[in-house]
Amino acid sequence: MPSVKLIKHLEYDADDLLSLVANVEDYPNFINLISALRIKNRSNINNFEAEAVVSYKLLRECFKSRVMIDPKKRSIFVEKSGDGGALKSLTNKWIFYKRSNGSTAVLFEVDVSLKAFPLNLLVQ
Repeated sequence: MPSVKLIKHLEYDADDLLSLVANVEDYPNFINLISALRIKNRSNINNFEAEAVVSYKLLRECFKSRVMIDPKKRSIFVEKSGDGGALKSLTNKWIFYKRSNGSTAVLFEVDVSLKAFPLNLLVQ
């Protein structure tokens, strides 16, 4: 999958959006391909490893990622963790810019490559 970089303007508070995205344990409730997610190796509330299960029809793959949240900068950085899993590589960045009118400019960047060819087709 090629890299994707988006900037979206949303009519929500930056801190609320940061909290929503940082709550990775709820991802299976609203991201269709993620069927399970658990936190592992939490060094503190803002720095941890997460293990996700991606499922689509008969395909089921796991991957681990390192999640680093910086509340002061309103940013989240995610990268592939460990050698195993479905990912060849992953980097993901979120930055939430508070605007003077109370809305938020969200910068989202992702670069992901999966080991299994069928999964690469799903994320394109």
